[in-house]
Amino acid sequence: MKIQALKCPNCNGPYNPAKRACEYCVSYIIFTDLKEENYSSGLFNSGAKPDNYKGIYVYGILLDYNEYPVRMGVANFKKSMLNAVGGHLLLTNKRLAFISHALNIGGKMALDLPLNQLKEAQIGANFGISGQYSVLDIANNKYTFIVYGQKEWTSRTNSAIARKVEPLGNADPKQTSPALDYAKELVELKKLLDAGIITQEDYDIKKRMILKI
Repeated sequence: MKIQALKCPNCNGPYNPAKRACEYCVSYIIFTDLKEENYSSGLFNSGAKPDNYKGIYVYGILLDYNEYPVRMGVANFKKSMLNAVGGHLLLTNKRLAFISHALNIGGKMALDLPLNQLKEAQIGANFGISGQYSVLDIANNKYTFIVYGQKEWTSRTNSAIARKVEPLGNADPKQTSPALDYAKELVELKKLLDAGIITQEDYDIKKRMILKI
């Protein structure tokens, strides 16, 4: 995959996906074509965060407050015996989600399963380097995926299900409205300009980034 400079979905600032974090707001941004990859909470919880930090974005989708990725990789979601959809499977400490290729950037999750609604994960048929892996929800609905590292997916999903997890939708209690965030950032930016710390050109560029214009 060729890595190109993109814009942060939070502050609209430029960032390099290889660094996995916006240089301006420090929001984590994950785009990857790796077949499988594991994450730890320590990767996302270290260091102080600026006021305009929003959280963790995976393929342009903002995760919940206190939510972080556990494992992610390419996958096919088997909607039926003859119908499978390609995309990425994401396991967090709160949900299992499938993001189809058509919705990868700035879209919505094609399948969103809260962990507190899941019962267990199971290993299915093995195809050599890939294999089937399924999850059952508390209503006994079965969701099947073809993934790389099916044993790892099964183990990590069952471990995540076994933990007590918060329901989805918990907002950051410190988070203010976007309008208040913009106003606070602009005030601080003007102080830097007045103090001669930044130039008028720097001020204008950063102002456009804050207002996303």
